[in-house]
Amino acid sequence: PPPPPPDSGGHTAWVRAAAAAVCPPAASEAPADEARSSAVAPAVACRLLACRGACHEQWDGRRRETHKYWKQRYHLFKSFDKGVLLDREGWFSVTPQAIARHIARRCQSDVIIDAFTGVGGNAIQFARTCSHVIAIDIDASRLRLARHNAAVYGVADRIEFIHGDFLALAPRLAADVVFLSPPWGGPDYASAPVFDLDTMMGGLDGAEILRASLRVAPNVGYFLPKNVDVGRVEELAAELCDGALELEECVGVNSQVKALMAYYGFTEDEEEW
Repeated sequence: PPPPPPDSGGHTAWVRAAAAAVCPPAASEAPADEARSSAVAPAVACRLLACRGACHEQWDGRRRETHKYWKQRYHLFKSFDKGVLLDREGWFSVTPQAIARHIARRCQSDVIIDAFTGVGGNAIQFARTCSHVIAIDIDASRLRLARHNAAVYGVADRIEFIHGDFLALAPRLAADVVFLSPPWGGPDYASAPVFDLDTMMGGLDGAEILRASLRVAPNVGYFLPKNVDVGRVEELAAELCDGALELEECVGVNSQVKALMAYYGFTEDEEEW
């Protein structure tokens, strides 16, 4: 693993997580914590129903612009052939299953919020390690796909799907962990020399998302581009959680770094698994 950047003062722990070598998660059978997970007013967010038949939002990954990701479909979802559905953005943005599984082990907890659920790649794995998963997305059609994919994996009954804007809902939420994987502004993010967390997060303020999340839970896992400004990531840790930060490189099956995971606020006791 690389040493901490020169300006970090040695406070940041670095870990390299190889996607092909993670352990399978142990399923948790604990009941949902109703007192902590049901703080969303019906007028603000509505629960989504399962897809009935084929979801019209699905996108054929064999199209030219997503064919690269189609060839990696079994890395994205091992059970792809059992009926997994993705929309166009899902092909670009879903976390590969092995990496999502590793993150779920690291974020094992009672109540976890997946604040930008997308087509459900992370929420599905959280349902195997956490007692209760709250899956939020501002796009209703994408949330229906997530609900459908969770049913394919047999975990839909362990996930509470909520249609809404996480930042608007945050003041009404409470959890042990918040997981953040907001849009990175499309595939072109990789061409930037340095990804600016504050201005390049798909029209959102990445720093403000973190601040809101740490008011919801003491621990936040943030899935970030591999070219993110690490100095800014550490600066936010110093500002918001006394420097408690671990950075983890997420390595794909081709041994190349695909993303960076930032664990804010996690302690050694909470990470034992």
